[in-house]
Amino acid sequence: MAGRSRKARDRGVMPAGCRIFGYRLITKAHATVLPEYHGRDGELEVVDAEAQLVLELFERCASGQSIRSLADWMNGTGAHPPVGRRFARSCLHHMLRNTAYVGRGCDSRVRQVHAAACRA
Repeated sequence: MAGRSRKARDRGVMPAGCRIFGYRLITKAHATVLPEYHGRDGELEVVDAEAQLVLELFERCASGQSIRSLADWMNGTGAHPPVGRRFARSCLHHMLRNTAYVGRGCDSRVRQVHAAACRA
């Protein structure tokens, strides 16, 4: 296992470069310069506006909405994914199975949790 991934796993934080909708990664630069982030590099901080959308996304998925309808809804909110301009079905598919949303970090491999079954 690479050093960066091992450190992230051992400390229970995210490795550098992970971008997760609804969270802001506290970088080493933030932890060095900003006193409120001292010693917290690699941790995820909740972005409240995005967190509300994530919560509603999971609720809509659990109620049986399709991933296509979820993508249409997310794009209608005006929010943007971490990469790209629009939420694609594949983006939401990975988002709904990302372990970070259930409180577990990730290492160099993407580990997924099967959320409520959403129809594609």
